Amino acid sequence: MKLQKPINLNCHLEYRCPNNECYYTHWLSLKETQTKNFKVVCECGFIFKPKQIKSLDVVYEEKIEPKTETKEINIPKELLNQASPLLQQYGFTKAEADNILSKTYKNNPFLTSTIDLVKLSLQSLEIKNV
Repeated sequence: MKLQKPINLNCHLEYRCPNNECYYTHWLSLKETQTKNFKVVCECGFIFKPKQIKSLDVVYEEKIEPKTETKEINIPKELLNQASPLLQQYGFTKAEADNILSKTYKNNPFLTSTIDLVKLSLQSLEIKNV
């Protein structure tokens, strides 16, 4: 579907008579309010000039993508404390082991078993032939 923009503007503005004893309102076209020295003669006899309007802007609504809340998935501390020493036995530093386990858990937050987490973490490592 194509979004169509207007080709013309037909705008009217409402003005209240400045006479405090008169409550009459006047509808003026945009063209009238843009005309220099345009005057309005009210039913009460009061004459007034509307402030000259230079232009009106049409502001279109911008399409805003809804923000999707990304909840940070963190590995439970207890699971990390149990699995990290197992990876350290394979020669990883504590920081490396924690990082690998955290990444694996973020991709598989359903894991609750220490052994399954360690297995999947080791399988996810890229082994290069030397």
